[in-house]
Amino acid sequence: MGFDRIRIKSNARLFYKNNTGTSICSLLIYLGITMGATIAFALIGFITGFAAGAGGRGEDPSAAFMAGTYIFSFAVGIAIMPLAMGLLNWYRLSIYEKTPLSEMFCLYRDGHFLGAVGTTLLISLYTYLWSLLFVIPGLIKVYSYSQAMFIKAENPNIPASRAIELSKIMMEGHKWDLFILHCSFFGWALLSSITYNILGIVYVFPYFYAALAFAYEEIKADAAARGAISLDEISGGFSYTENNNY
Repeated sequence: MGFDRIRIKSNARLFYKNNTGTSICSLLIYLGITMGATIAFALIGFITGFAAGAGGRGEDPSAAFMAGTYIFSFAVGIAIMPLAMGLLNWYRLSIYEKTPLSEMFCLYRDGHFLGAVGTTLLISLYTYLWSLLFVIPGLIKVYSYSQAMFIKAENPNIPASRAIELSKIMMEGHKWDLFILHCSFFGWALLSSITYNILGIVYVFPYFYAALAFAYEEIKADAAARGAISLDEISGGFSYTENNNY
């Protein structure tokens, strides 16, 4: 099948048309939880830092506050990593059939929290280390690892290192394709920013996430067609080309 950006975006628009309400709800749930958790942890950090600074031990209250805020900000980042992966997986599942929004929380529900966090942290670590060699190598690796979260969400039992390795294999010959797909949303991102992301929530972000899901399935199908990966390892033999309704 190859990678067809026009087809991917056309399918994503059709997906949004057929799933407008749930697409918007998925973003509202994700943003609501992440923003709520961030505010809650910031308050906890403030209280903890203030208590440490006012505990009569001579600590600088501002330094204690900053330390508490950083610690709890890191904690909330860890806590929501599986939710970000679950959001991607909800879009992937939804392009085939109606999927309840509760699937966004599948990695928490099914006991795969640590695996999701480990995968996300390993991707971040590898990307950071490559970025030390300047921007271009880091950017290339961002695209090499770009499918690992989809892979891990689709099959949570795959080790993090294997998910990253499979992503690298799948992205051979497609890094530029995905980069161009991302760039094609630049105008929409600008429009979203001048509407305080209202346009983003009600249209751009759902459209973009759907496009990423369709791109993942096309990249996976292409890698399987050229014998680079086994669909059984990733998805139990589920075929995008035979089951896609768009």
